[in-house]
Amino acid sequence: MTKLAWLLVVGLAACGGGAGGADAAPDIDATPPVGDFKVSWTITQGGTAATCEQVGATVVSVRFTPTGGGTGFPAVFDCVDGMGTTAPQLAGSYKVEATLKNGTGEVLATAPTLTDQDLVEGQTTTLASFTFALQ
Repeated sequence: MTKLAWLLVVGLAACGGGAGGADAAPDIDATPPVGDFKVSWTITQGGTAATCEQVGATVVSVRFTPTGGGTGFPAVFDCVDGMGTTAPQLAGSYKVEATLKNGTGEVLATAPTLTDQDLVEGQTTTLASFTFALQ
């Protein structure tokens, strides 16, 4: 084998051949793995079922924080709807905190926090219903 042919063979082997080796370009068109959360809620006042109107609530604000840390994302829903679905978000495990607010943004009640809620790629994950208990 000539010196030039040998260099050509070694050079091609070092390049990885363009078949997805270590030097292959990342797929910039790949979509990240996403899913969405479905949330619902109920309200009690003095231990009795209550409506949003009865307690002066207008929105339910939900904060989703990645279990491993990070900024997460908020979602706000009209209280009278009783449920809602988030926009698509990155799949992963989240801590979920929900608050019931009035028209001026005052927090009327906070529901117990849900931890380690897994958002699965390509699916709508239904969370346990939040209960807002007012006195």
